[in-house]
Amino acid sequence: MKTKDIKALHEQTITQLQKQLVGLQQQLAQNRIKKHARKLENTSLVKLGADDIARIKTIIKERQIAQQMESAKEKLQQKTIKAVAKEKSETKSTKKSTKKTMKKVTKKAK
Repeated sequence: MKTKDIKALHEQTITQLQKQLVGLQQQLAQNRIKKHARKLENTSLVKLGADDIARIKTIIKERQIAQQMESAKEKLQQKTIKAVAKEKSETKSTKKSTKKTMKKVTKKAK
């Protein structure tokens, strides 16, 4: 696969890559059969096909990992927001209870 073809792979969606992967796997299977039947003139097509398949699988996996990382990042942000909101509400309630305690102490002191 040429460099420009590899760059084009990175621009495709996961579904397009999966369709291309199925096609390459079928082509590889046919080339292997032809190679064993000694009807394949260029036997390096088997290795090139396997390399292309590995390349596409790698790109698909990279995209899936990136999506998982993005969703994990969003979940973490949501948890952080909830924790900050909870902390603020706890701080407010603590201030109120402190004020009540101070009033009680000052009343007892008088």
